[in-house]
Amino acid sequence: SGGKSKHCKRCPKGTTVASGKGKSKNSCKRGKRLKCSRGYYLRYGYCYKCPKNMYSSGGKSKHCKRCPKGTTVASGKGKSKNSCKRGKRLKCSRGYYLRYGYCY
Repeated sequence: SGGKSKHCKRCPKGTTVASGKGKSKNSCKRGKRLKCSRGYYLRYGYCYKCPKNMYSSGGKSKHCKRCPKGTTVASGKGKSKNSCKRGKRLKCSRGYYLRYGYCY
């Protein structure tokens, strides 16, 4: 909700809207018709940001795909495989190993 409102209003029961797309009560739609923006995935009638190093073309996608090995993308910014870019090589502290872009 824009204007002078400091808080967002909840959509009516049984409806939802993608993050950042709720301009008015009319923006709220029944879950079955909801389509998420690129970089988001649909789960239980709501859109969620793809985690870091993952991407989604949006729409009715129910999961995010992992970026190719050696590439990275910020949370919610992975709109396609091309969004994943080569980053600085991560180095792990002694006693840890690197796997899927994380130190274990």
